[in-house]
Amino acid sequence: MHTREIGKYDIKPPKKSSNWITTPDEQIKMHALVIACGKRGGGKTVALTALCRHLKKDKVLDRLIVVSPTWGSNKHMFEGLPVDEEEDVYHEPGPDIVPQIIGKVVQESKDYESYKEKLKLRKQLEAALRLTKNDSDILNISPQLLIDCFNLDVFREPPKHKYNGKCPVLGLFIDDSQATKLFNSGAFQNMVLKHRHLGDGLGISIFMAVQTYSAQTGGMPKALRENCTHLLLFRTKSQPVLKQIAEENDLSEEEFMPLYEYATGDDEHSFLFIDFGPKSKDRRHIVELAMAFDAAMEARHGPGYNAEEVVRFEPQKEEPLRFPEGEILPIQAAPPVIIPHDAPRETKSVCEITEEAEEE
Repeated sequence: MHTREIGKYDIKPPKKSSNWITTPDEQIKMHALVIACGKRGGGKTVALTALCRHLKKDKVLDRLIVVSPTWGSNKHMFEGLPVDEEEDVYHEPGPDIVPQIIGKVVQESKDYESYKEKLKLRKQLEAALRLTKNDSDILNISPQLLIDCFNLDVFREPPKHKYNGKCPVLGLFIDDSQATKLFNSGAFQNMVLKHRHLGDGLGISIFMAVQTYSAQTGGMPKALRENCTHLLLFRTKSQPVLKQIAEENDLSEEEFMPLYEYATGDDEHSFLFIDFGPKSKDRRHIVELAMAFDAAMEARHGPGYNAEEVVRFEPQKEEPLRFPEGEILPIQAAPPVIIPHDAPRETKSVCEITEEAEEE
């Protein structure tokens, strides 16, 4: 095949990213579309609310809107989260709530832009007043500036903002709503697909707890599954579902199942966490991480090791990872990033096991 480079048609990406929210290195990227899938009582709501608490602690979640017909019995799970029960809890999931939710995002965006406009005028007024040396100098201040400050109520004091001038980060939590009219409505699906663009780019992250990954009726629409940024997959007996998830992520069953089995284990509340857009720029396939893990474990403990009895998997360190043959792979260079949620930090990492095996 003959190729020729045409320089004048280069594509130059924009300097500014649409993802304006900065999160800590170990935190997920925002805006996010997070789906937790598992059976009833599996721990989906607990896991998602725990994630939201960490986001709030990291100051990347300021307001959480909740859609849940079971709010009355589950609201204790939302303790400590920025939920206004009077304003932001919807007990009846239906298509009619979609414009209301979008309206709240739009209003937050308008409030923030209004605050910035008022703050700008107030600073201009203060700068003009600093130049006055006597009462007569006040006449030199622009009449239009004085009128604008008076009309926007910043003449006597600086503007106030409910988030103290911080651009708000919004979240939408949808629980026990999969079999309702909400999921089947085009308005809802459209909102989810455009979630990060709502409110002139203010956006909203979405957290959904579902029992069915896909089905003819009542399941997750394919368009939403394909736009999912993070998946919490709990224990399931449905092999077709597991096969579908593997295929939708360009994995074979042989590549996917060992990771799924290891993460979920025998605990019904364990789950496999998949990050489809990790922050690491050096990307590689998930199966390489699995192969490196197996190679390191076999080098240490021999073939047929029991991972549950030996060590919990914790790929945290940015150190090189070696196959027994000597090939080097970076430890944190793969989307999706797979981390068992209950991995204790005091246990050894894959890198530490590999280093000890090489020393022996």
